[in-house]
Amino acid sequence: LLLISKPAGRQTAEKIAARVMTCKKPVVICLMKGEVSVPRAVTAATIEDAAYKAVALANDEEAISIPDNYWGDYLEQALELSGQLQPPQKYLCGLFTGGTLADEAMVVASRTLGPIRSNIPLNPEWVLALGAESRSHTVVDLGDDEFTRGRPHPMIDPTPRNERIIKAFANENTAVILCDVVTGFGSHVDPAGELSRAVSQARSLYPTNNPVVIAFVCGTDADPQPASEQITSLKKVGIFVVPSNALAARLAAEIIQHKALKEGRT
Repeated sequence: LLLISKPAGRQTAEKIAARVMTCKKPVVICLMKGEVSVPRAVTAATIEDAAYKAVALANDEEAISIPDNYWGDYLEQALELSGQLQPPQKYLCGLFTGGTLADEAMVVASRTLGPIRSNIPLNPEWVLALGAESRSHTVVDLGDDEFTRGRPHPMIDPTPRNERIIKAFANENTAVILCDVVTGFGSHVDPAGELSRAVSQARSLYPTNNPVVIAFVCGTDADPQPASEQITSLKKVGIFVVPSNALAARLAAEIIQHKALKEGRT
């Protein structure tokens, strides 16, 4: 069994632990920012880590954590992309429609970048107020209540993120824009197409700013918006697509750190 959740409160975590203790099957738990101690369960810090551990247990193998420096075949391309950045470009801008994916991205990227400001921060001191402009690393969950009162969720109507894509390109300090694309029956008919058009428009408006855009497609080819077609749509406009959200966050942080080291910054 694989349990994935947004951060759970203490009482909820205790109830989960009690139920897991009675389960006869192997259990992997990922509560993102939350922690739960269950002697019989395997815990995971990210969704990616949890998936690998669950598959390992299902195959009667040891559940080993994904290394923090796991890059797949994508590191070389990521470092090449860092070469397109100008000196002022040094910050991460995460624009997410999925709150759990935003949490995961912050957990991963903050290991390298340090504090990341957000409307759903890992640390209360890192809160990003609604409408605030920040000269720092930021991740925004556009599906949070503050953005969805009286309007459709951004998975259905991507207009709020499209607008923020334009603002991110306009900001000369934006180095990497990190996005999720979530498919399924509850999502826009073509979320990748919407993101691709927004990025293309932003590039035409701000041709001298060229932040790296990294995306992860959360879905399968069985969805109404087949994942392979969504990936193709993103790649056509030069968006860097990778197979997991955690990997996308690691690469985003590595691009920014690599550029800083080349410029003699830490």
